[in-house]
Amino acid sequence: MLNNLIVFDFETTGLNPFTDHVTEIAAVRLRGGREVGSFHTLVAFGGEVPADITKLTGITTELCAKGLPPRTAFALLRNFIGADVLVAHNAAFDVAYLEQMYARLGASGGVSNDFLCTKTLAVACVHPAPANYRLGTLCQHFEIELTGAHRAMNDVRATAKLLDLLRATYNEEGTAALLNCCGMGPKHHPQRGLPAHAKPIVQ
Repeated sequence: MLNNLIVFDFETTGLNPFTDHVTEIAAVRLRGGREVGSFHTLVAFGGEVPADITKLTGITTELCAKGLPPRTAFALLRNFIGADVLVAHNAAFDVAYLEQMYARLGASGGVSNDFLCTKTLAVACVHPAPANYRLGTLCQHFEIELTGAHRAMNDVRATAKLLDLLRATYNEEGTAALLNCCGMGPKHHPQRGLPAHAKPIVQ
C-alpha cells in the first residue's frame, strides 16, 4: 500500500482553505521510494499575493500571473495523483486545501485518496522530541538538506527524504496505522476542511 505515493505541497495566500488561494503546487510520484515523476506549477488565481507571503516564499503577484488557471492546475494535479496515497507534511493544511479547492472548482468527489502526514508520524516516533515539528526543524534534526524552504518543490523533496527516515524509524506497520490520521493538539495546525475519512488523533 505504501509503495505508490504522491508527496505534495501547496504554497498559499493564507491559512484558511475556504477563502484563501493556492499560489504554487508541487508533487512527486514515488514508486518503492524512488522518484519517477513530478508536477509543478504556479497558479494564476486572479488576486494579489499578500506582502508577508511574498516575503516568506518569494512568490509575487506577477509570478502567479504567469501560472496556470486554478481549474487547469487542479485538473492536472488530480490526474497526476490518480489513486495513489498522498503524503504531506502537515496534512491538516495541505489535504484540507486540496479538498476545498476541489469543492470550490466544482470537482466531483473531493479527496478520496488515503493520506499520510509526516508531521503526525514525526510526533509519534521522533524521540527525544525536537523543539518543534516544522519541516525545517526536522530536516535539521535528521541532517536533510532543505534549501529554499517555502517553495513547494523544495519542500516536497525534503518531505520525501524525511518520510524515508521516519518509515525506517517507525517500521511499516506503525506507519500504515497512521494512514488518514491528523494529529490534534498544540503541536498541530487546527483541523478544518478535511475530507470525511480524515481521523483526528490527540498527540
